[in-house]
Amino acid sequence: MHTDFNWNEQLRLHRRLSVIIYLNENWKKAWGGSLDFYDTDRKNIISSVVPGAGNLVVWSYDNLAFHGYPEPMKTPAGVSRKNLRLFYYVSNAQHDDKFPPHRSLYWFDNEEGVPYDKPWEK
Repeated sequence: MHTDFNWNEQLRLHRRLSVIIYLNENWKKAWGGSLDFYDTDRKNIISSVVPGAGNLVVWSYDNLAFHGYPEPMKTPAGVSRKNLRLFYYVSNAQHDDKFPPHRSLYWFDNEEGVPYDKPWEK
């Protein structure tokens, strides 16, 4: 479970929308891999999308838009999840001091109540 990056350093643009189009023919729900969206407490699933062919997900970037598929997929050998990801960026946005540019955030500070970027370990 994570929240996405909010800044593209190469383009120097803020991320505003995310789009995923799933391309998986004959996907079985029992295999897992559904994209789950959680509440801001990261405890309850508020929406879940099976990665079946033609399923489309569009969401607005939010620093607390936690999502992912926390359980490993159980696909047959040779079967993988396929999708097309698109991002919409805006150039006239200012950095929010509370949420500076960051990579995708996989860690959460329970005391502060915010996700954070763990420094790379050497």
